[in-house]
Amino acid sequence: MNVPPPVQEDHYEEIDRRLLLPCIEKFQHQSMQAAIYEAVDENDGDPTTLTVSGDETWQRRGFKSIHGLAAVLSSNTTPKVLDVQRLSKKCAICTG
Repeated sequence: MNVPPPVQEDHYEEIDRRLLLPCIEKFQHQSMQAAIYEAVDENDGDPTTLTVSGDETWQRRGFKSIHGLAAVLSSNTTPKVLDVQRLSKKCAICTG
């Protein structure tokens, strides 16, 4: 069979981290900024009375999970994601 070998995990992770992740983060930021402006415009331009909803989840149930996710959504007629944050119980600076 003339099948090429699979991509090695470390090469895939390097491409993912160096090329794909910056593009995704840039698009994510632009999309959430547009959602914030849209929600404020729908709220008659007053950001102080904007109603939002928040939720978070952890990777595992109980208190043993190290990683999680928190999200804030607008509560307008067309809800949009306004912000997303990764949560971690480990210090990124301490663990390197």
